[in-house]
Formats: sequence, structure tokens, C-alpha cells
Amino acid sequence: MNKTVLTACLVFLTGVLASQAVVIGWAAESVPTGTEYASLVYVADGNAPSINNNVWSPGVESLAWNVNAFEGTTLFPQETTDATTRNAGAYYVVLFNYTDGQYAVSQSSLAWNDTASISTSEFDIITDYFTPNSFTGWAPVPEPSTAMLLVVGAAVAALRRRKHM
Repeated sequence: MNKTVLTACLVFLTGVLASQAVVIGWAAESVPTGTEYASLVYVADGNAPSINNNVWSPGVESLAWNVNAFEGTTLFPQETTDATTRNAGAYYVVLFNYTDGQYAVSQSSLAWNDTASISTSEFDIITDYFTPNSFTGWAPVPEPSTAMLLVVGAAVAALRRRKHM
């Protein structure tokens, strides 16, 4: 029995030590009024993320969502695991106001290798948290249904015009 427990512990520790996952500490201050959700995203090219037709721009990965950690204009500290090994890019905090269909992006980013806000494992202590305190103004989240209605309307108008000629 002792050998089984020892073997299980060694297998677990080997898996943990071989893991390339990092833990990112993040929060937000001066959150705009109307914020309902927050997301931590990774952007491969390091540029601010954007959304088009309810889809992130290329190279953007959403790593975490948070709904219930707001108090007034502050998002409490979060710790998110990123299981992918990175060698470039940046992390951003994105806020959402789904009631009005809007989003806002942090003006500052966290470099992929910032050792203060990123620890190398679940067991390491994060010494600082990435806490942006300014965000872009609310921008509408373009919906594919609106775009589809415009395309269908244009097609119907073109067909009607063609029939009348």
C-alpha cells in the first residue's frame, strides 16, 4: 500500500513539475459603470483585442471570465491558469456590458513574461497583480444577426430592382 501511495505522489508531482502552465494574477480598478462581466484574454501579437461579429480578432484567446467579483468600480483579484507555453504577446482585461451589448479593453497590457504578475506554477506566490485602472470607452459588440439582416435586405433590394428593369 505504501508503495502505491508513494508512486501516486511521484506521478502527480512529475505531472505538476512537467507542466508549462503559468498562473496570472489580475484585477481591475476604475471599472466603467455598467460592467457586468470581465475577461482575461491573451493576444498573440500583443495589440489590443477587438471583437467582430461576436468573434475575437485573430490571435486572441479568452482565458477566464468573471461575473461575481465586482464591488463598486473594482474587480477583486483573480488568479487564472494559462496552460499554453508563451514566448510573445500580451494579456488584457476586457469588460462587458451585455445589457447594452458593449465592451471595453484595458489601456495597459501585461507582457507574457512579467514575473511579478505571472508565477510559474500553482505553488508559487504571485507578488503583484496586473490591475489596469483605465479602459477604452464602451464600444458596441457587432452582432452577426444585424450584419445578416443588412446583407439579406441588400440582396432583396437588388432582386426587386432587377425584376422591375
